[in-house]
Amino acid sequence: MKKKKQMVSSENPVNPVNPVPEFSERITGFTLIEMMIVVMVIGIIAAIVVPRLGVLDMVQLRSSARTLAGTIRLTYATAVVNRQPYRICFDLEGQSYRIQQKSGDEYVDAPDPLLTPRVLPEPVVIKRVQVMDRLCEGYCQECLYFTPGGYVEDAAIYLGLENDDPVFTVFTRPMTGRAVIVPEEMSREDWEKSDSN
Repeated sequence: MKKKKQMVSSENPVNPVNPVPEFSERITGFTLIEMMIVVMVIGIIAAIVVPRLGVLDMVQLRSSARTLAGTIRLTYATAVVNRQPYRICFDLEGQSYRIQQKSGDEYVDAPDPLLTPRVLPEPVVIKRVQVMDRLCEGYCQECLYFTPGGYVEDAAIYLGLENDDPVFTVFTRPMTGRAVIVPEEMSREDWEKSDSN
């Protein structure tokens, strides 16, 4: 009997003693250890980044409270300078507020580019608005009025995050038009007591 010779082509060289391709020709992939190291690195990065997302939410909340306080001061000054009534209308359903001026018998959006309507960034929400004895909580609208004589209604606007904590309270000072930011949820009475001390 004759032994058949194994054909060897130049395209696919095979070693007759060891039919497994050379290491350089093997299909390579990730080992289990390499995969575990990658998962561990991703876990470490996530452990560092995820807690900072809460910090970003607090930055947005603080920034929104400052923007609202600045808008209140600007609307107060604009009402006095233009000798015209203005108002800020809070829309709790749309999580926004717009500044309007009185034109004839009705209020229209203020044409000043600094007084454009504002939508709160997620996850910041208007929790509730209390103007004088009017309370707006839930899906409602409430307006804060400014007179040309230099007066703004007594108000407390509660801004917070969607998950309920924390809350910033923005109070108005009726005679000066100032807005004061308190980094907690506080009633007007409690704030006046703490402010007088």
